Amino acid sequence: MTPVRTEAAASLVAAFVTVTFLPACAHQDDLSERSSHTKRAPVVVTKDEIEPYLPFPTIRFTMLGSRPVGPLAPQEAESYIQRLRDVRYSALYVPRHYQELRLVMTASVKKLSEYLLSHDEVLADEAAFEAALRADKRLLPPLVESLNRIVVVISKEMKAPPHGLYSRRTTIVSAIGRIGTSEALDVLRQLVEHQDIYVRLTAAYLLAQRGEKHGMSTLREGVFLTPQLDRRVRRRFAEALLNIGFGTTKSELDELFDSLDGEARYLSPILAKRGDKLSLAYLREQSVNRNRYHGVRKWAAMALGQARDRAAIPYLLRALGDNTREVREEAEQALRLIEGSPSSDGRPEHG
Repeated sequence: MTPVRTEAAASLVAAFVTVTFLPACAHQDDLSERSSHTKRAPVVVTKDEIEPYLPFPTIRFTMLGSRPVGPLAPQEAESYIQRLRDVRYSALYVPRHYQELRLVMTASVKKLSEYLLSHDEVLADEAAFEAALRADKRLLPPLVESLNRIVVVISKEMKAPPHGLYSRRTTIVSAIGRIGTSEALDVLRQLVEHQDIYVRLTAAYLLAQRGEKHGMSTLREGVFLTPQLDRRVRRRFAEALLNIGFGTTKSELDELFDSLDGEARYLSPILAKRGDKLSLAYLREQSVNRNRYHGVRKWAAMALGQARDRAAIPYLLRALGDNTREVREEAEQALRLIEGSPSSDGRPEHG
């Protein structure tokens, strides 16, 4: 596939080429950005706002917490970095490259665009994370150009490309998805057909998060044809598939559950939320399916209870005899929920 380009991106990239490397405090645009920043309440990004854009587990964002989005004043940046240092012994991960982190957090959009295209791999990595946090539409052109460069390097016959390139490509696609403009979405639709499997899977996942079926075949590839992916990652693709309409036959649902093994238990709440005849019938069957991992039976029973599915009562009664205590307990709780739910005439039933 040829590098991704849009007319809007191409014209904006030309503008970014003229950016100088003056210190942030000396650049007039930086001064105006910082001036406007000090006059408004800081925008705060939380882990929950970032996670839907990250189908691949990223410890960096898991440890994000809440922080104002840059460009931060130097004092704000130092305060945040100090908080990271304070938790270094209790956290799974703390950024070690404080100088680069300080640069990107205090950078204007123009400076951040330069850092995205830097030959300093550490600085470019930090800039990609910062771009994902800011979700600024002005960052789209350098993000596209940076992704194209990474793919060119990885596709060459190199024994050991810099390891950061592998994670940076999916971070960049996630940043494009967070921007969310029509131009950014057009880029994602092109990336669904990308030569790099991780790029196209991330793009397809982000489109599915918006309800688009454009990348359904790519997501199926991620679930069924990419065994090297962690099962937790493939499960997130399976969740996205269910949310955009996959699983309209029993054979499709069997295919999903068989492929994910124990991770398939996390699909049960989605089926319960769908609430259609097939989904509920499938959950009933899974709640007593002794050939499944016991966690699948447990979550199926729990989902049936949450759905108040009265037709599941005979299945849940059978599940009370399951050889796993957790399944029995969830079946009992589900029965309480169902039997205490309103009947058709609005009165509680306590069968």
